[in-house]
Amino acid sequence: GGHSAGWRREEGAKINRSLFTLGRIINQLAKSGRGADGAEGNSGGDGGGRDGSSGKDQRQRRSRGASTTPATAPADHSESTLTWLLKENLGGNSRTFVLAVVSPAVEDHAETLSTLRFAAAARRV
Repeated sequence: GGHSAGWRREEGAKINRSLFTLGRIINQLAKSGRGADGAEGNSGGDGGGRDGSSGKDQRQRRSRGASTTPATAPADHSESTLTWLLKENLGGNSRTFVLAVVSPAVEDHAETLSTLRFAAAARRV
């Protein structure tokens, strides 16, 4: 009935918020090349840019020009149960496996692209 539909909608909204927070944390860690505990990530190479600048130079430039819109504001692991549960995995203290499930269907193109972007960012953590 109406009650269960409302409950499902509320539960779906909570899941989406958790996934959004997880995505923000993954993207922040991938951009900084660091785990949640501050350890350097193992993405390979020295983090240098195409212009020959070091990864450190790039991080300093990013931190000076960082905006704090809701999508780019620093995310706290305690913002959602999902990110709180995954904190140790996101902190560089473990080896984490991410399985990206995608579809070749044209109607799923946007979702597949979003999933692949997330997986690429998670790999850089």
